[in-house]
Amino acid sequence: MRWVPYDELTRFYHLLDPLEDHAADDEARSLRCLAWSHGPDRTDKTHVVDYAFLLREAGQVRAVHDRHLFGLFDRTIWHDDWRQAGFSVEEVQRPLHEEEQGAAYTEIMFLCRRSA
Repeated sequence: MRWVPYDELTRFYHLLDPLEDHAADDEARSLRCLAWSHGPDRTDKTHVVDYAFLLREAGQVRAVHDRHLFGLFDRTIWHDDWRQAGFSVEEVQRPLHEEEQGAAYTEIMFLCRRSA
């Protein structure tokens, strides 16, 4: 089974905020993350996101950078590619956090199950 965020669709990408921040803490470790999306124009089929992580553990802090290349495709291409790879595809509602309500994030995800 594979969840695919609908936000990676070409027609929705331009609505997303190019800069996001995230945080997580437990008793032993902390993380701060900045995600910076380099927006394509409407004809591009990919976009780049640079992630900057500050990781704190045992009183030490280190910085890590990671770059991801994401594909941007129309809904029909996502469906066709998953089916050709042997998955059945279903579009399902996903709950959005309060801060995501009314933003460019969509409430739809692709649920892909390996066909028997």
